[in-house]
Amino acid sequence: MSPGLTSPVRLLATAVAIAGAIQLPADPGVAAVVRTKIQGASSSAFCNFALGVAANGDEGVTRYVALKGQRLLTQVMRSADGPELADHPGPAIIVDLATSKTTRVDFARREYREQTLDQLRTQLRMSRSSAINLNNSSGIFEAPPGPELPAQSERRARKFVFEASSRDTGQTRVIAGETARAIEVSVIAHDPGKSLDTDGGWVATGTVWLAPHKPSLDALQRAQRSVARAAAQGILSGVFTETELPEPETFDGCMPEHGYVGARVIEELDRLDGTILRASVIYEIERSAKDYKSAASLYDLLVKRAGPGGAQRVGGPPAKRTTILDMTWEYAQIANRVDDLELAVPAGFKKK
Repeated sequence: MSPGLTSPVRLLATAVAIAGAIQLPADPGVAAVVRTKIQGASSSAFCNFALGVAANGDEGVTRYVALKGQRLLTQVMRSADGPELADHPGPAIIVDLATSKTTRVDFARREYREQTLDQLRTQLRMSRSSAINLNNSSGIFEAPPGPELPAQSERRARKFVFEASSRDTGQTRVIAGETARAIEVSVIAHDPGKSLDTDGGWVATGTVWLAPHKPSLDALQRAQRSVARAAAQGILSGVFTETELPEPETFDGCMPEHGYVGARVIEELDRLDGTILRASVIYEIERSAKDYKSAASLYDLLVKRAGPGGAQRVGGPPAKRTTILDMTWEYAQIANRVDDLELAVPAGFKKK
């Protein structure tokens, strides 16, 4: 060994001694307040019902999400004032990522219920079936040209051809204290060998605000995706986190095509080099040229039959493209420290 060089064994021993003398910092965790707003062809009231909580005016639904170690928390916030939940705590779900055990906490009743992953999947499957039955009986989600029955819709979606693109607009803004740049994303879905304009299909367009990689937020998003994938795979057409699409089984059950298109959108977003702080995506159905011509002819006939002022009575003419879902989510606040108590069932709560 050359003079002046220290033995690797001695270096290792010294490192171990220092680590023992200086306590390495524990995982501080990460937390964020996320606001989600959904609008679409169905009424806004039903969208809020599908989300499982009444919206606060035009603010949509606000959630508090936190990750520390192997525990992930998602909690509905009754107000949008920030992460202080003591005054108005909403229902919460705590997931142990190591065991896949889920704990649902009801603050109003001061009780909690534990669920296994299999039980969660069973509940998800039943919710999707209920959505299918609801749509078939009431047609809530039907909007011209109207999705096909779920089974037919899914068979079609499995064969979709996708065209995807993205571009940096050069715009920047500050979101939750972080500087992000705007990326425009587009995904077009149509049947094989056919064109969107002539034969119809789906169009998803959106703007994503992307910050440089934030390791803590990336870990939070990966944890959310892991839980969503474990619960939804084999049941839903696409895998969405609570941030990307709350209660996806409702929309998936009514129109599986949206699940497939949405999954392709998520795939495109995952290719972006950075951490997403805000995403706004509009999903639209494009009529085929034949369907649009028929709808326009029917509209003209109804206007004529209605007599003077017929257009005002009948309403506006049919559109070639109909918005099915307009969804926006963004981080309102980000914190790089989480109290262990936030990821535990409060003392005194009764097990259900």
